[in-house]
This record gives sequence, structure tokens and C-alpha cells, in this order.
Amino acid sequence: MAAPIGHIFLSLVMLSNSLTDKNEKEFILGTSFPDIRYIAKIDRDKTHLENITLDQIKNAKTSFRSGFLFHSFVDAVREKYLQKHNAYKLAPKSKYASICMKFFEDQMLFNKIKNITGVANYFNDITQEEYDFEISNKDLKQWHSFLQQYCTHQNTAKHLIALYFYCYKKYIPQIVCTAIAATMAKLKLFPASLKEIIVVMEEIQKNEELKTILMNFYENFETIIKN
Repeated sequence: MAAPIGHIFLSLVMLSNSLTDKNEKEFILGTSFPDIRYIAKIDRDKTHLENITLDQIKNAKTSFRSGFLFHSFVDAVREKYLQKHNAYKLAPKSKYASICMKFFEDQMLFNKIKNITGVANYFNDITQEEYDFEISNKDLKQWHSFLQQYCTHQNTAKHLIALYFYCYKKYIPQIVCTAIAATMAKLKLFPASLKEIIVVMEEIQKNEELKTILMNFYENFETIIKN
């Protein structure tokens, strides 16, 4: 499973080549939507589908739906690729290894998206197709706000702490989350799980073989899906 920037990066790659008839904003809103399950606390199978094909993505009735299907397609292709290249065996021995690889990928891809601010602004709007999933308006707004924050900062320690509080302590206002995160990062007062995540990400940064495998997936995605 890829993280938000990874999904957006590959969406832009495909939109510029194989899916040029799709509306960029609607497609990205669609491909970013499925992981709302983390905030809305809904079953994964409600937003992630099995055995999605490129033809289904190309023939979807709306750009949002096309992007929505593309999310599941990317997750499946990425998982198969990581297994094939033994990425999990090369990763640090930690229960957070999988999520750290995703965070690392997003950290590396962040500056490769030329108009990341413009992409972040896409999340100012919630589409009718999102409302059709019968997820609360509060959770939809929370998810869009989270994505805007995620798309405007790289995964520094401070940013990860802010996101942690923002996602899992939903009663804390965003501005307060940011202030708490800045203070905790300065004093290096990390929650235990985030402390381990930061250490694991540092280990991944030092592992050239693993880094190459992870980044090759994004840089050669169109070739990979043809094989």
C-alpha cells in the first residue's frame, strides 16, 4: 500500500500519458479517497477493491471513479513488486517497517511533484461521489484537511508528530496540533511509536539497496505494469 504522495505522484504520471482524458483534480480526489478509512474507522474492503485492471480504470464513468480504482490498482502492484524484490527482508526489523517505507517514499517523492501546492488546493473541495459513501461530513472535512497538511510538508519529525495528533486525537484543533508538534520535536519528546518510526526511517535512508528498490517502483511504474 502506498502513502498519499506516492498515490498522487503515480496519478500525475499516468494522467500525463495513459489517462490524458481524465480530469486531474477529480482523479486525484478519487485516488486519495480510499484511505479515509483510517479516520472514518470503516472496513478496508469498502474503499479498496480486489483485482482492478487498467481497462476498468480507463473505462470508469467519472474521473473520480477512475482515480478511486487506480488507488487499489497501485496498492496491489506495489505489494507484488516489493515481494518480488525482497524489500521486506531488506527492511529494518520493526513492526513499523512497512509504514516507514511508505513514509520514506513520500519523503523522496515530495520534491518531484512540481505543483504540490496546487495539488494540495484540490482538497479544498469535497465531491458528491465522496458524500455518496455515506461517510460523515465531519470525517470528510477532517480527511481533506489532513491531506492538505500532508501535501504541504515533508515527513520531518515535527510533521509526523503533528499528523499523529491530527489523525488520532481528532478533538484537538489543527493549530494546536501544530504547536504541540513543534514543541515536542524541539524537546525530542516523541511518543514511543513515533520515536521508533523516526529511527526506522533513518535506517532505511542508510540502506542503499532498499532505497533503490523503493524508488525504482515509482520511476519505472509504467514499465512495471506492462510486464
